[in-house]
Amino acid sequence: FLIEYKDLIIPLEAKAMFNTKAKSLISYIKKYEPKISCRFSMRNLGINKIDNSQIISRPLYLVKDLKNILKSF
Repeated sequence: FLIEYKDLIIPLEAKAMFNTKAKSLISYIKKYEPKISCRFSMRNLGINKIDNSQIISRPLYLVKDLKNILKSF
């Protein structure tokens, strides 16, 4: 998914499993170099970096807090 927040286009990926390989998200990041992206899955909180992009990882149940999560960036 892609969302617009302020002046940013932010890719989102949702996984209903613990496996978060995120091939499509990684491909998007390498091609378009977004400042931030979000991944929701069964895993815990985390932030990873690929090149100049940050991947914000959150548990699925925090999808409802996406707006608050993005305010910090």
